[in-house]
Amino acid sequence: MGFRSRNQSLIYLNEGQIEEYSKIIPILGHLIITHLLLNGISLKEILNLRPIDIRYWEKRVFLKEPLRFISIDTLTNSYIVLYMLNNNISFDSTEKLITTSDRNIRLFVKEYGQILRIPFDVKPHTLYNSYFVVKLISHPDTDIEFFHLRLGYSDIAYTREIINYFRNELFVQR
Repeated sequence: MGFRSRNQSLIYLNEGQIEEYSKIIPILGHLIITHLLLNGISLKEILNLRPIDIRYWEKRVFLKEPLRFISIDTLTNSYIVLYMLNNNISFDSTEKLITTSDRNIRLFVKEYGQILRIPFDVKPHTLYNSYFVVKLISHPDTDIEFFHLRLGYSDIAYTREIINYFRNELFVQR
């Protein structure tokens, strides 16, 4: 369940659940998708990602809508390179990197959540939200501009609303 309004609660995984979630995924393609979500890249962006959009040497992904670069961690970068080498995908290819459907991704994300006995349906947006929650916990003084650029929203007021919601939720939980 993604962010909707102040009255609706957001569902996200804690840091331990994220770690466990990424450990049980046996299929490299699924692992890449999960890690991209956990790096703050949305499902729609993942489905449109092309090898030519990935700057492997810089560990960054170029996204078009809205236009921005997103840093990815070393492990995710390594998984992508391994996936491409195993599947003979050219690094300058303009074809889509992930050739599955939105529905299939939603199904495998939910299935792995059930395997871990997470008490709610895990959705791709749950993993995407979890990235931001973990970052807010780790760095409570993080600049709002950082999150605004990562989320890719055009209106910074909406970004502030989301961040304030997360911070209030975290404050209540502590």
